[in-house]
Amino acid sequence: MSREYPEGWEVLYPQEKIAEATTNLVEKISQINGVVEKPVVLIQILESARVFAEDLRLGLINKGINVRIESISASSYKGKPGEQSNLEVSGLDKIKLSGDEIVFVVDDMVDSGDTMKKTVEQIEVIVSGASVFATVLLQKICSSFTPSFVAIKDCPDLWVAGYGINGNSPSELGEKDGRDLSEIIARVQTSKL
Repeated sequence: MSREYPEGWEVLYPQEKIAEATTNLVEKISQINGVVEKPVVLIQILESARVFAEDLRLGLINKGINVRIESISASSYKGKPGEQSNLEVSGLDKIKLSGDEIVFVVDDMVDSGDTMKKTVEQIEVIVSGASVFATVLLQKICSSFTPSFVAIKDCPDLWVAGYGINGNSPSELGEKDGRDLSEIIARVQTSKL
């Protein structure tokens, strides 16, 4: 059952839709040639991908797949929300990869897709010979980049929060800024000041 949200925020994807989309994605990933035999590494980008990456990990384990999660920080956003600058990736040097793994770069969503595209390119250089797949929960309709695996396509170009994604509105969404929600909500209108 949905809870009440501040004015201007509505449920975009209920918990059941997210679970179904994630289960379907796990099924697709489990069909990749060699995924059962080789180690699988999920490299989550930032904290906002944590919930999605963990649900993928649990689903893959249930399919008998050897999988671990690593974390990096990658962002093209500095300053004002939505304003892009040069990509900064940190944490790649701490991840041990042999090149024999199947690697999934996991993020909460792709907007323009620039951050994901450039991050995948950097990882491909590091793990020469390994399979690297861009994997996202949400692909926004404004994205010019097509990830290898997408749980929910054609997400409206709205500001979202929930399921690990922060809403950048702690004054409206509470101390955890929407990350703690089991569903994904969207800002459908700007609050009047």
